[in-house]
Amino acid sequence: MALIYAQTGTLSFASVTQLPSAGLGDSYTVVALLMIVSGMAFKLSLAPFHMWTPDVYEGAPLPATAYLATIGKAAMFVVLLRFVQISEALSFDSMVIVFTFIAAVSMLAGNLLALLQDNLKRILAYSSIAHMGYLLLALVAGHYATGTIAVEAITFYLIAYMIMSLGAFGVASIISSSEKEFDSINEYQGLFWRNPILATIFIAMLLSLAGIPLTVGFIGKFYIFLSGVEAELWALLGVLVLGSGIGLYYYLRIIYRMFMPEEHSLPYRARGVEGVSSYAMLAILFFLLLLFGIYPAPIMSVVAAASALI
Repeated sequence: MALIYAQTGTLSFASVTQLPSAGLGDSYTVVALLMIVSGMAFKLSLAPFHMWTPDVYEGAPLPATAYLATIGKAAMFVVLLRFVQISEALSFDSMVIVFTFIAAVSMLAGNLLALLQDNLKRILAYSSIAHMGYLLLALVAGHYATGTIAVEAITFYLIAYMIMSLGAFGVASIISSSEKEFDSINEYQGLFWRNPILATIFIAMLLSLAGIPLTVGFIGKFYIFLSGVEAELWALLGVLVLGSGIGLYYYLRIIYRMFMPEEHSLPYRARGVEGVSSYAMLAILFFLLLLFGIYPAPIMSVVAAASALI
């Protein structure tokens, strides 16, 4: 930030391509932009700045993990989007290459590393890395595509990602307690036979994260794919398809465990009246997941109007 300030003379987001002749040159600007983007990429868990994410997700309490995975990342990605647009960072070819590389590595690394995990929170951590990579694809597409389709895709996918992640972490929070968190996928074996309602909601959230049709995750991923097609980012689109195929496997692995016969009864938390609000919130998220997946027109109109203001 100090390097950008030294060149622009302002702390506000401003174009770095329209500098007076006394500027320090494009190389200086690119270095400064890379440093700022690296800091934001660390916050967003984009590869190769993602190493902290699985450990923090696993070690933090479930409510804190849910907050980090949703509010923290959505807010930071909006900041990154506005910074890239206003600064015109992608007008430098080297910055486009860097963003393309980070997006591709995030999509591949996040999905491939999730295959090796048996801890639910670590799986969702690596999954979040891949989802941030999908969003970065749309960010790069915004430089080439006409109109606001890329911004609309990012806005809609952020909404979808928050619904899916809050729902997944919400199910884990309901059955866990302060004494015991159920974060191993083995501990969800037989969940469908013990609590069909929670299992159904959890399955819907996982299928949406995988991008299965009739869910908000499918519409969000389709929106991003459409922005990539308009920008002709064929290589990144190929990585997105490959990563989505890999991701489907580890999501289905969790679902398969929930349908397996229960080997031994685990002491899931039994909630009384105080659990009504938790179930109500999950019901709302489940409803939104299906509503925006089956009939996304109203929310798309709102997203289009909001995107025009960014």
